[in-house]
Amino acid sequence: MGQAPWWERREATGMMHSGPILSAVPGRTDKINTSVRSGSYVLPAETISHMGQSNSMAGLKLASQMFGHSGPYGSPLAKGARSSLPKPPAPMMKFAKGGEATGDKAVPVVLAGGEHVIDPHIVQNIGGGDIDRGHRILDAFVKLKRKEHIETLKRLKPPAKD
Repeated sequence: MGQAPWWERREATGMMHSGPILSAVPGRTDKINTSVRSGSYVLPAETISHMGQSNSMAGLKLASQMFGHSGPYGSPLAKGARSSLPKPPAPMMKFAKGGEATGDKAVPVVLAGGEHVIDPHIVQNIGGGDIDRGHRILDAFVKLKRKEHIETLKRLKPPAKD
């Protein structure tokens, strides 16, 4: 079978979200309908906020440094959001020639502002080539950050009284 038409290949690679979820919606409510690549991992907004010392934008910047520098839909980050860390090499983009491979299938999702989508190839790298292991490692990371956040909140002084 021949290669899929260019418009099918463009659609398959172009409109799946990765990177930070930016939103003006108050709170952390799932209101953003989009698609992610099959095998992606979504870091919860609470994890992102804690990573940024309760600052979601700082946490999103840190997550972008840790898991890739792309913005929404693979767009580059704004100059102010870049770090002095060297940018990792971009993954080789390959167009589907038919069939289904991890990361090529769009999965419809509803996301919340402040979350961060990690591409499946990065999840697979985290797992040493095993995407399921990468998901387990990221699950453990989220649980660890949640535990750290709870301990931080326990140690905080109560609000000052007049």
